[in-house]
Formats: sequence, structure tokens, C-alpha cells
Amino acid sequence: MANQDVGHMRFLADVCTHDVEVLVEKEAKYKGSWKKRGGTGAFHVFARKWDRIENQLEEVGYDVFKLCQDDPDFRENEIGDLRRYLMLVEAELQNLEKKHSKGGESTEAEYGESKKEKNS
Repeated sequence: MANQDVGHMRFLADVCTHDVEVLVEKEAKYKGSWKKRGGTGAFHVFARKWDRIENQLEEVGYDVFKLCQDDPDFRENEIGDLRRYLMLVEAELQNLEKKHSKGGESTEAEYGESKKEKNS
């Protein structure tokens, strides 16, 4: 098998940093509405996003790279949102694990402490 170009790997930290910034901004506005109806509702939030992505990709033969290059808004609004919804699911799973292990809910103060620990 030939070596594949892995230059994309150097952009992962930038992608994640941007996603966290967007999520913090949106969380201040929407206050966890994506999980309002529990795990099933959360699934349907990103399932709807996937359906929109699939419909748009079908029109270009499912070439995600071409569509993102042709339509930068698609990249941010559809691909970015789906990625961020999945990040929220992972973060909520970690929150639930912490709640169950501590017997309580994570607080805003713990959120700040968690950020500091990861930045240290």
C-alpha cells in the first residue's frame, strides 16, 4: 500500500480549538437545548444534520471535498456542526460518568478547573 498524504494531521489542534470556541459561544445562547429530550433526542439532532449533509452530497456524487471547496458555508454549517454535535455527545458522556462517580452534577467551577488541568 502506498504512503498516503497525512498533512491534514497538523491541522487537528486548530480544528478542535475552533470547535471549542464555537461550542462555548453557542452554549451561552442555546443552553444545552441539543440534549433537552435526552439521548434519543440528541441522536435525532445529529441524524437530521447527517440527512442534510447526505442530501447535498448526493447532488455532487458524494464528493465531500469538492462540495466543501465549492461551498465554504457547507463546510462550516454542516460538516462543522455535525462534528461539534458529536463532540457535545462525548463531553456529555464524560459529564455523566463524572456525575455517577461523584454522586452529583458537574458545576461551572469544575468546568473551569477541567480546562485549567488540560492546559497545564
